[in-house]
Amino acid sequence: MPEERKSDTTRALGLLEDYCSKLKKPEEQQLKSAIQRVVGIFRSSLFQALIGESLHMYATFKYSLKYFETDYICLVSFMLL
Repeated sequence: MPEERKSDTTRALGLLEDYCSKLKKPEEQQLKSAIQRVVGIFRSSLFQALIGESLHMYATFKYSLKYFETDYICLVSFMLL
């Protein structure tokens, strides 16, 4: 799952950059500048580190939840005996 999200982010940034490269008119320059700032932020090492930590936390939570559910089912089964 984390690798899928990283590739989704990379793909989205690529699409933004492609769109940005097509903005040529003077009235589009403000939008182009804003898109370039956003892409720069998303490509920054700080943002990548935060995304990595977020994905790690998600994976840990999902793993923990799986075992919590298993323990809960075992406990309830034991109580019903």
